[in-house]
Amino acid sequence: MTLELDRRICGWRTLLLIGCVVVIAPLSQSTPVQAQVLVAGEDDTPGENKPAQPPFLLPAQPTEIGEAMEDFRRFAGRKQWEKAFKHLEKVFAATAEGLVLTADGIMLPSRMIAREALLELPTAGQDAYRLFFDAEAKKLLEQAVGKEELTKLSQIFSRFVVTSVGDSAADKLGDLHFEAGNLEQAVNAWRTILEQRPDSQISKVRLRTKIGIALARQKHWTEFHELLKVVEQQHATEKVTIGGKEIPAVSHLRSLAERRAPQGAVAATNPSTTEAAQNRSAQNGIAGDIPLPTDTEPLWQFRFFPVSDSKSGAPVGLQLQNRWGGQQNASDWIPPVAADGSRIYVNFAGYDLGIDLENGKLLWRSGRIFDVVQKAQQGTITPLEQHGLVVGGGRVWTVAREASQQQQHGEAAKFGIVSRELDTGKKVFNSQQSNELKNWSIRGTPLISGERLYLAANKPNQGRDLEVLALNSSDGRLLWSTKIGSYTSESNPYSMERTYQPSLLLHGGHLYVDTHSGSLVQLDAVSGQVEWGLNYASEVSQSHRFWWNGNQSEPFTVGPPQIINGILYLKGMRSKKLYAVDPQRPRVLWHRSVPRIADLIGIDETRFYLGGEDISAFDLTTRKIIWSVKVNAGSTWAHPVLTQNRIYFFSSRGIYEINKADGKVVRVFRGADLESLGGNIIVTPKALLTVSNLAITAYPLNSESTKAKTDAASHSTLSPASVAVNSLDQD
Repeated sequence: MTLELDRRICGWRTLLLIGCVVVIAPLSQSTPVQAQVLVAGEDDTPGENKPAQPPFLLPAQPTEIGEAMEDFRRFAGRKQWEKAFKHLEKVFAATAEGLVLTADGIMLPSRMIAREALLELPTAGQDAYRLFFDAEAKKLLEQAVGKEELTKLSQIFSRFVVTSVGDSAADKLGDLHFEAGNLEQAVNAWRTILEQRPDSQISKVRLRTKIGIALARQKHWTEFHELLKVVEQQHATEKVTIGGKEIPAVSHLRSLAERRAPQGAVAATNPSTTEAAQNRSAQNGIAGDIPLPTDTEPLWQFRFFPVSDSKSGAPVGLQLQNRWGGQQNASDWIPPVAADGSRIYVNFAGYDLGIDLENGKLLWRSGRIFDVVQKAQQGTITPLEQHGLVVGGGRVWTVAREASQQQQHGEAAKFGIVSRELDTGKKVFNSQQSNELKNWSIRGTPLISGERLYLAANKPNQGRDLEVLALNSSDGRLLWSTKIGSYTSESNPYSMERTYQPSLLLHGGHLYVDTHSGSLVQLDAVSGQVEWGLNYASEVSQSHRFWWNGNQSEPFTVGPPQIINGILYLKGMRSKKLYAVDPQRPRVLWHRSVPRIADLIGIDETRFYLGGEDISAFDLTTRKIIWSVKVNAGSTWAHPVLTQNRIYFFSSRGIYEINKADGKVVRVFRGADLESLGGNIIVTPKALLTVSNLAITAYPLNSESTKAKTDAASHSTLSPASVAVNSLDQD
């Protein structure tokens, strides 16, 4: 499917288009777009008040680029091809950073729009383009060898796909991406030939078979079966050459479907942001059901705070306070935690901990943790959500302020990133001591994949600008940085509300960044180039709310975007809509109104599931609610776990086990952390861990209950009483 440019591209001189209303402000080079797009659809709320300015602005092309596109269309309509192509060359030559707004909120690179405009030309126009540019395209194809092959083929695909060699270049480009493991980009190149070059002499059955293989490897089974039907109908007897053998295309694709792996057994449900963890659902490998313990006695418990005095009724947890005085609030914050085969790692408000997974003993710590309580009361550790943690590359990486800088403000109060040895906690790298990174303040949880570490960040003197950084995970060297836009308003950490912290997702060679303030962008994970953006409906934060005004903080839940069967799903922190986006075309497929406090738990083959004040299931096709169940939410930092047949939610009452089929609560496991507000669940091969605002508690999995308790006691050097409860008091 191609873009319908005359309808969908919002020209800079046009204020009203079919299906969209856009407010345009004057633009200049490198100026973010100031537009609010209202996406028409059955889920829109009539009369809903929209902010005059969106909370986040993506970078936009200057007005002359939009004008050049209009001039191209005007001269092309008159069949004045030479003048039309002259204006189109201006669009191709525009800076790669700027985007152009379309009618459904998608913002596309000007080069992509120019290419789509070429593909929309009638036959006479495409013939004229070949006459002007065939020679240049052929020269690039001749140069596409060795180190220059990928670059030259990409140039042809971007600018000269309608030339006589454009289809051959696209086919070779798809092969290169396939060999490099960039399967989505390979599928896009091959589909371009099928959908937009009907005159191509390249075998259609060969292209569809290659697409099918790539879809199977990505486990995009819905798309795969749709393609298989086409091959069965149109190429029933045709053969392709695979591995030097000529075999029927239909039988080969059917064999891939038959080898589809069954869904796995229990897997770690650690909410860390490694690529594998984030893409577990995307790979259609939803974890197996969790065998909850049969009794509430834990293997061990590591407490962040002592047990409260029941007589005084004093609240337990971090007591946050406005920096200028005012009321106090018992925080429901859940510290960032990750686990490997032997240890648990915690970023406790800027203090890093290594805890033995076998017995809960504190192995190492980065500083005097008792200071956290005092600093919380002084208001010097906010915003809590800017702290992050991820494990990868043989290290633990944490985002926090330096302990010595937590009393300071301005540039001295930057959040940096530190890496430590897993077994000792010894500091290996500190961004505040790096000439490349010392001016950056890191925002939220990083994402690590292989030798790359991805971060969101800003510079303190440019606090509203948001950039994405890629670091070498072995030495912390900066590989690239890309500005993706600017916040028009900032959340207020002193009112105890969550501030904007971006969520990252890595999938298929693309990095997705949800700003949680009305915009999402897709970047090339290798180069950092912005490929497209999305403006989605989102409220502007109340940046002037303070505790002395008597206003209470508002609850927000936050979750990263997810890709399931090739479809991107996202729900921004302050948004009242859930979006489904085709990231390859790209285009908004649908959106649905949801509660603002809701977060996306996950998606399976037929349903999507939302958390928040309720846990609910919706039909993926009709988007109608199927069931909903009330839970004791407790902490808004808690993330339910979706498995094959269940949803598990660690609440203030314990762990809810909910049947996905009908929403009935199968069981509530009370556990041994009864004073907490709930939190997150981690499953390891040996134990079930719950992480709350007060403690980390380990329970034996049901199938190994007796054996696990015996092993823990026999291997521990502590008495049975001290095995049950460890705490910061003992370090």
